[in-house]
Amino acid sequence: MWLVPTALQLVWAGKIWRAGLQRQYLALLVFNLAAITNGVAAAALLPLDLKIGGWQIYNWAWLFVRPIIWITFFAVTVQLFMRMVESYPAIQRAGRIFLFAAFALILTVAVVLPIVMQLGIEESGSIGGRVVKANQSVYLATSSLAFALYLFRRFFYLQVVRNVDIAFLSFGLYFSGIAALLVLRGYVGPEFRESLNIWGCIWSSMCLGLGALLFKPANERVPQFAFTPQARQDMLQAANDRLEAINGQMARALAP
Repeated sequence: MWLVPTALQLVWAGKIWRAGLQRQYLALLVFNLAAITNGVAAAALLPLDLKIGGWQIYNWAWLFVRPIIWITFFAVTVQLFMRMVESYPAIQRAGRIFLFAAFALILTVAVVLPIVMQLGIEESGSIGGRVVKANQSVYLATSSLAFALYLFRRFFYLQVVRNVDIAFLSFGLYFSGIAALLVLRGYVGPEFRESLNIWGCIWSSMCLGLGALLFKPANERVPQFAFTPQARQDMLQAANDRLEAINGQMARALAP
């Protein structure tokens, strides 16, 4: 069943490649390729009963791939933000610094420290349990950042190309939904966890299917309306003026 989202990611990656948009959506392409590899490996390793150190080989593969997937989550978020504010280079630079600092803090506090602190514990499965908790923390943090960037876009009425909006919507829903399911997973008994896994697969398929279906070369432009009321034109101009002012202040602050 988990091959369904993998197939949708293959479609999305293929669309990016055929459209020649690899540079504009490099992080999104890498995420899809990493997730495709993970999905195919999972399908191949899950049926195997081979164990190493008491763990199934699939569990070892999952632990190895998690950090790569986490990094691609953050990279996609950064690249979509860069596309959102590409007309404001100083805001781009400041935003990049802030996001990388936030990601470094998240990885340190939510992932590295909890796992390292367990290295001296002899309990079976303690490290695996910590990685599962770290995975939940990464999804929660990424969904929170996606929501914050969405509020930023709405507050300043940023005009962005349709593909960025589509990718942002797809990943925002994906991060939020999976984060909610992972939190819920910690409060239910083992008998309900398989059902949550199925719902996670369904939710992933819906969100990734949305991106794969709507992403297209024709959407590499800012939406234009036949008629825009004067009040909205004034609102958009005022928001642009505020961003230009912030961009100028940041340019001066970041100047060497």
